[in-house]
Amino acid sequence: MAHRGNTNPQCSQCVENRDSPDVTYCDDHRCKYVKSSGTLCRERKKRAAIGCNEHTLTCKVNGCNKQWLLVEGDSYRFCDIHTCVISDCRERAVSVHSENSENIRRDLCTRHSSTICETNSCFEDKYKQGQHYQDHTCILPPCLKRKVADDRPFCEDRKATHSMFT
Repeated sequence: MAHRGNTNPQCSQCVENRDSPDVTYCDDHRCKYVKSSGTLCRERKKRAAIGCNEHTLTCKVNGCNKQWLLVEGDSYRFCDIHTCVISDCRERAVSVHSENSENIRRDLCTRHSSTICETNSCFEDKYKQGQHYQDHTCILPPCLKRKVADDRPFCEDRKATHSMFT
């Protein structure tokens, strides 16, 4: 039975009124997908999900059940945790640890991990053949190791021999 004064019929799953006569379910039960034309999806959302089977995507990484609502033109196959952080990249983020670096980055895909600095939260290109951006690299050539700290000029190996400068 519809509430007095409301012309929208009830949801087919509960006693709530629908948002409009054009949809079958109330806001709690309908898919949240909105088409580019502005029309709502008419399907029921999956249990404990935000959308219907057609409009809800699940991360393709084994053991990850994170879901998100499809956006038109969306080509993501992985959730935000498992997708490379570089803008417009849709590849899977992987754990990267090189022999010249003490750090493991988990937010870049294979392609970007070969060109982007291995220092966390840095998205600058690596310096020369090293693993880090120039500002993070020891200042003594030909060393390309990571500085002890951003405000220190030397890597761990060279800080002892150049302690008068640190």
